[in-house]
Amino acid sequence: GGFGTVEDSLVPGTLVRVDTHDTVSIVATGLTFPNGIVVDPTRTHLFVAETYAARVSRFDLQPDGTLGGRTTVLDRSAGVRVARVSEGNIRLPWLPDGLAIDADGGLWVA
Repeated sequence: GGFGTVEDSLVPGTLVRVDTHDTVSIVATGLTFPNGIVVDPTRTHLFVAETYAARVSRFDLQPDGTLGGRTTVLDRSAGVRVARVSEGNIRLPWLPDGLAIDADGGLWVA
């Protein structure tokens, strides 16, 4: 599913990279409704807002554009896990959406 859902059920999301030659590569799988990405100023980390997991994940960004080591840098789920978008809208205390990074590397989450 393009937005990570099938009839309200959450399905694992995928992050793809399109390089300058229009080559498409899958760089991450198993994301819970990835809904915002940003690269840090040093170009060594890529952050993903996973809306219906109420978390932000960080990946190591390799020079060739592939991703390595995934780390959860912010988890506001309060232990709640949901299987449906409608559940998340009601039960999760916070739904991260867009991301930005300032010049000093500070992460901003909407």
